[in-house]
Amino acid sequence: MRERSGNRRRYRAIALLLSAFLGASPATAQEITTSLIGMHQGSPLSDRARNLGDGGYELQSGSWVSFNQWYHASWVDLHVDFLTQLTENTGILWGLGTGEKAEKYS
Repeated sequence: MRERSGNRRRYRAIALLLSAFLGASPATAQEITTSLIGMHQGSPLSDRARNLGDGGYELQSGSWVSFNQWYHASWVDLHVDFLTQLTENTGILWGLGTGEKAEKYS
């Protein structure tokens, strides 16, 4: 899991540098603009993990153990998409995501 976390940090750093570079470029004949395309929280995978929390199992003594204690995210992924227009016909679609935080993911 550490390798994925490192990749995620690397992608975030690249996105941050790219946005800083594009936003701080000198004035040109055509102005570079960045627009918010979309923003959403959660994903189909988040929903599947959350639905696992509805299940559970019964111990030999008959007591119920819910999966909710393991499949409950304390922070659900937030993703934001942007479009940076470089020329009239060219642009870069990019985005940022926070990832999720939960006990089971550790």
